[in-house]
Amino acid sequence: MVISKAGQPGARPGVICSRFHARDGAPPCSIGSSPGNNVLPSPARVCCPEPSQQVVQPALSTRMDHLPDDVLLVVMSHLRTWDLFSCRLVCKRFAPLALHPEVWRHRNLWEPFNRDYVNVLFCPVLRLAPCLDDLRITLPSPHTCHSLFTGPCATKRLYIEIREPSGAAQAALLIRHQRELGRLKGIHLHLLDEQSGLRPEFSVADTSVLFGTVVSTPGLHYLDISPAGDELLPIKSSPRWLHPTIEASMTDFSCPWSPALEHFFNCMLAVHAASLEVVEMREYTFEFNSPSTVALLAQLPALVELFCSVFPGMEALAECATLRHIHLEINPQKDHVRAYAPAAASFLRRARQLRTLQLKYEDEGDVGVELITALASSGRSGVEVLRIDYDPCDIEAHLPELLGALASLPALRRLIVNVEKDSPHAQKILAATSSIQVEFK
Repeated sequence: MVISKAGQPGARPGVICSRFHARDGAPPCSIGSSPGNNVLPSPARVCCPEPSQQVVQPALSTRMDHLPDDVLLVVMSHLRTWDLFSCRLVCKRFAPLALHPEVWRHRNLWEPFNRDYVNVLFCPVLRLAPCLDDLRITLPSPHTCHSLFTGPCATKRLYIEIREPSGAAQAALLIRHQRELGRLKGIHLHLLDEQSGLRPEFSVADTSVLFGTVVSTPGLHYLDISPAGDELLPIKSSPRWLHPTIEASMTDFSCPWSPALEHFFNCMLAVHAASLEVVEMREYTFEFNSPSTVALLAQLPALVELFCSVFPGMEALAECATLRHIHLEINPQKDHVRAYAPAAASFLRRARQLRTLQLKYEDEGDVGVELITALASSGRSGVEVLRIDYDPCDIEAHLPELLGALASLPALRRLIVNVEKDSPHAQKILAATSSIQVEFK
């Protein structure tokens, strides 16, 4: 406890104990407040120290304007956006601090697609804020905000939902504007028609502007293009005059494959070949059959993880020495799956660099079990994690083959399988895999 005379310069504010000293004619002393010291001590314990024992402490101000700038920035970074804008009007010192990048770089801004609801902060933020962590927008926007395409607010990530073909040109303009601001690292494009629930059918001009802008945007770390559902018509056309001259920077690339998007897909693989680590290509209406794309995939020097279905020429991926994780989505209802299964089996037999294999099997059939058998056939597979997303009934029909294959995977440490934990199948799997970790879904 620090005790100093009341009224002395530098005395800390506290409780004045004058009633204990008035009888002695002594000056009152001030008891500094501290945690756990909320009650006055007894008169016998209260005394004023000798002058030589008195400790003088500087006054502790609790006013925000007395805090250093770096502390104020930390405080402001936790304020709501409304309150942050109010800080601009407090004083000349607060005004620039309220617009400091450190205060805004972790904030998100979104505009809902609702003509009856307006985010009143949307335009002010785009007009005044220096930066954002991510910006979410639906195009064409139901509300007019020119600052979206002209303001100084630089975002790290863009989430764009395009609901009509006319939104493609606006999306390209927004991407180009953020590209010029120099902070953009990721783009998510979601294609959805508001009326039909399907992907909008873009014209040649629409796709040329949009995808040409994406390909020529430097500094991107990831790109995610997703449709609205599994069975959608492709984009009508893709530009064939893209000649990007940017440096490789992208590490994650996700895009549905279709013949119309083949040129765009190959452009992205070629431009970012030196940096791509994760590639996700989903099949929807069209089967994947592109020798040029397969050749580009096999030559990626840093590819670590691949999401795909089975496809012709898949055995070429065994030459990709860095590939460690592969996620195969198999739909036996599609005729080409059975035809391309041997290529996938050949890849699994040869790819000893693999460490994780996930099989997502959507219907009854034996393609999945054949692939696991091929993986184990050499007895030298390096797969440590195997995840099997089968229909439980399908697992029951092929359980003996599955258990036999598991015994030939010497590096396997973890098995994740779509079986009820208390089912008889689970007990059989546990009995046959006592040396590995098994997880049931």
